[in-house]
Amino acid sequence: ETIADRNGRPVRIVESTERVRLATSGALVERRIERRRVEALDGNLHSYREIRIEGAQRTELKVVRKGTKLVFTRSLFHGGELLSASAPTHVPVPDSFTEPVLFELDGMALARAGRLKLGNELTAYVVALEDQAVARVRAEVIGRRRAKTSGGVAQAFLVQINNVGARAEEPFWQLLVTPDGELIEIDLGPGLVRRRVSAKQARLPRKPAAIHGRIKTGARLQRPETIERLRIVIAIEQRDIPGLAPDLAAATAYHQLHAYQRADASDKMALPVTLLATWPDGRLPRTDTETDNFTSKQRARYLAPTLHVQSAAPPITLLAKKIRAGELSEMKTAYALTRWVYRRLKKLSLGPSQGSALEALRARAGDCTEHAALLCALTRACGIPARTVSGLVHENGAFRFHAWNELYLSGRWVPVDSSLGRFGLPALYLRFGGDPARESKASQRPAWALALLASGSIQVLDNKR
Repeated sequence: ETIADRNGRPVRIVESTERVRLATSGALVERRIERRRVEALDGNLHSYREIRIEGAQRTELKVVRKGTKLVFTRSLFHGGELLSASAPTHVPVPDSFTEPVLFELDGMALARAGRLKLGNELTAYVVALEDQAVARVRAEVIGRRRAKTSGGVAQAFLVQINNVGARAEEPFWQLLVTPDGELIEIDLGPGLVRRRVSAKQARLPRKPAAIHGRIKTGARLQRPETIERLRIVIAIEQRDIPGLAPDLAAATAYHQLHAYQRADASDKMALPVTLLATWPDGRLPRTDTETDNFTSKQRARYLAPTLHVQSAAPPITLLAKKIRAGELSEMKTAYALTRWVYRRLKKLSLGPSQGSALEALRARAGDCTEHAALLCALTRACGIPARTVSGLVHENGAFRFHAWNELYLSGRWVPVDSSLGRFGLPALYLRFGGDPARESKASQRPAWALALLASGSIQVLDNKR
């Protein structure tokens, strides 16, 4: 709806609710997302609020435009109790008077600007809510085609969206919109397409198909805990290789990459990879450049409490002190904390979409994400820098999505997995190369991994103990 603000200027209020029901490994989960944004009639953002509800957990994310700055806040609730709240983050908007600041650059934004014509483009600053930042993004009308809409078959425009200055191999997404800018469908990458449907079609399935997130290899490894090297071949579409190779190369302590080649009898490319064991007893490779240049600023970053890693909360600090029990050795303390989380938390196949340390402690249960969040909080409470990372782990004949921790001990990052009870890791892990400080699951799950899940494959060649 359109109303007048406090100064009498017309603003548009857009509200929506999204409901999701999904199944994984026999568990059924429902989530609801409520969104409300206030914007000028030209689309310039005034404020935005998003509330994510899953069971008793409620996460609120807000951004408010104040002059040439955006102010971000985040709060986490359990039931009616506030668990944690982030300090406001003030983000300046460069050139904010020459280019619009939008919540979303889409077909409607192009239509409002009179740019929804073949060959036209529009550049704007777009809010990156998860990262509490803004990104300069370009939308370009690259084609036309007929498409099926709720009103029948109509002419539609194909719009490509990507970050300004992005390399050709970096991911982008495409929209199919009506001449008025209404969304028909959005292609988010490998196998991920969202289509707009009529209200009658928009129904949650009673029994959704299970999402397993597994890439079967067929290899049943004997005594997996003792594997020092594991040679695999990843087969994936050629377009996804430029994203996959640099991402894996960023975590050289976990794997070595070899020259990729065309896979036999297919259009896919094969990337041979050697997975490496990472142990805390001196066999941990010293190939991480961040390890050798670990600054006081980085140390502070991985000791600070966050919205989901509440390392300064009294229940966390008291428990950390109790488990440490006066132990001075950081290595022994880290081992004791990892063992406590592994032994005391019930193992779930699916926890909240982004579980927190306090919630895991309250429930004494969780999936790998909750285990990692709690261990990260406990180790930070003991003064040990810690971070949560994500990737794939081989287990029971398949690679699956997983989260674990890296703890900074004796001048290096030591990987530990509290959900599987590992202090140091065998050669079963593919680590994603994203920024570990970004807590969102989505932000740590790169497009090539989703492509691999959708249509790729992994073959295990051999292993060495």
